[in-house]
Amino acid sequence: LLISVKTFYWNCLQHYGCAEEAYKKCKEPIRQMISCISWTKESLHQKANKGMVLFLRLKLN
Repeated sequence: LLISVKTFYWNCLQHYGCAEEAYKKCKEPIRQMISCISWTKESLHQKANKGMVLFLRLKLN
C-alpha cells in the first residue's frame, strides 16, 4: 500500500506541477490513506525510500 501512497503523491505532484500546490491539494487524501495503515513510523521508515520518509516526516506529522 505504501507504493500506492507514493504513486498517488507523485501523480498528484505532476498534476499540479508545483510541489507546494501539490502538497496543499494532496495532503489530506494521503493522510487519510496512511491513517488506514497500522504501520508504525519505524516500519514505514524501513519500507520507504528516503524521499518519501522525509516527505512524511515534514508534511504529515
